[in-house]
Amino acid sequence: GEPNERRCDREQALRKRHCSEGQVLNPQPEILSINDLENVRNLGLEVVTAMKNITSAVRIGFGSFVDKVVDPYVSTVEAKLANPCNNKHKGPCQPAFSFKHVLKLTEDVEEFEKKQSISSNLDNPESGFDAIMQAAVCQDDIGWGNVTRDGKLAGIYQPNDGKCHPNSNGLYSKDTDYPSVGHLSQVLSANNIRLIFAVTDQHIQSYEVRNSSVVGLLEDDSSNIVQLIFEAYINLLSSILLDHRDVPPGLGVSYSSHCGDDRLAQGQDRGECSDVRINQQVNFTVTVTSSRCLSKTESFIIKVQGINEELRVTVETLCDCDCQDSEEQSSQCHGNGTFHCGICR
Repeated sequence: GEPNERRCDREQALRKRHCSEGQVLNPQPEILSINDLENVRNLGLEVVTAMKNITSAVRIGFGSFVDKVVDPYVSTVEAKLANPCNNKHKGPCQPAFSFKHVLKLTEDVEEFEKKQSISSNLDNPESGFDAIMQAAVCQDDIGWGNVTRDGKLAGIYQPNDGKCHPNSNGLYSKDTDYPSVGHLSQVLSANNIRLIFAVTDQHIQSYEVRNSSVVGLLEDDSSNIVQLIFEAYINLLSSILLDHRDVPPGLGVSYSSHCGDDRLAQGQDRGECSDVRINQQVNFTVTVTSSRCLSKTESFIIKVQGINEELRVTVETLCDCDCQDSEEQSSQCHGNGTFHCGICR
């Protein structure tokens, strides 16, 4: 009956307390290999080769994220800041960071393979939304042609401003809160970016709710990542999403999607057709309703996600009937009367 904490001790101390050899367990550290990182290093050529089977416009870049460099996300002990991996991994381990832009989009696959290195934090890396936001809005640096985790836990109260904030080393240099799912979705749509998430089974449900994205199930050893990216890209190509933004208060927008093959979906929050074939025509009916009289002409944007074109819709509500105007022998009255204030006389 001694306390459990006394049962965990050095082997020599346990022997002095008359523990037999068969009762002493001496586990050894596992030999770990960082499969995901090694796969990332090697998959550049494989991904580019696979993608060139369906498009000639292929470039590859690299950025990485860990977490905000403040307690409680990252240990602020000086030695841990310098080497957060604690020598667990072979090769150098760089200090933690929120997001780092490493390699601009390029056709040079060999350069991609040279750019990866490891870092670490106290819990799961959670600056993914910071990373996506910066990759979306830093157009020149990158080379582009929900519920959010609360940064207030670390004393970060400034909302994410959706702007590009790299320093001279490509590190994200702004102490703002994590962007929300809605804010991120809006920025991605505005920049015509579609995401492919490659995630393991235990996390896949968290990503399936994200708009403007495709989610693929990643094997534990990441062995299927090239096929996953290829299939997700095909899925993106065969899907058409019609969405809107900047809708004034009081206006409602709904969609009816005519996807062919007698497929019709009505009353949708956005237009959506999947499994669209090459040269297949799809049609969308957009319904705009108003719950109030607008004091002035308003407008909003409708666009197809992933395409750099948009349609501005201008709306004016007619709330008063101009009874001074009359139309004799009006077609509204089958040519047999005067149409006045909505009535045939």
